[in-house]
Amino acid sequence: RQLETDVLPIPSNASKESLLAEMKVARAFFYWMICDNFGDAPLVIEPTSELPSKTSRKEIYQFIVNEINTALPHLSEEKNQALYGRFNKWAAKALLANIYLNAEVYTGESKWNEVIVECNDIINSGTYRLDEYRSIFKTVNEGSPEIIFAVPFDENLATGLSTHLYSWHGA
Repeated sequence: RQLETDVLPIPSNASKESLLAEMKVARAFFYWMICDNFGDAPLVIEPTSELPSKTSRKEIYQFIVNEINTALPHLSEEKNQALYGRFNKWAAKALLANIYLNAEVYTGESKWNEVIVECNDIINSGTYRLDEYRSIFKTVNEGSPEIIFAVPFDENLATGLSTHLYSWHGA
């Protein structure tokens, strides 16, 4: 909402349209997690003070797919440091492929051909390729050609994803 109403300034190296597309895919990502883990849930896309009603899993699925497909033409095809940890076109297509992969669970209708189309688009872009298996799990793996969408963590500035350090015995 803040991007749409110009409350937040648009950086000089981006367009309002591309940032809105990126935010819509990020929102779709989180709704996919809700849909996948919980099924029916409230679908809130506009600020409201009303208690939202439950939306069916199938409707949430359709919302997610529509959001991503609408955003795709406005997303960058670049893979660079400025887009690290952000949704570019290929990360959105990978998310869409994953959503299609489970479409039968969400809607009762399989989308296998759509999975193949999205995956082939990513592969044929030449932007990403498989890396040596161990390389993607290294602490410093920002340069991996395999990572399509990263969740950046930093020991000092953006801590997180360290539950495993507390839940496993050091030995």
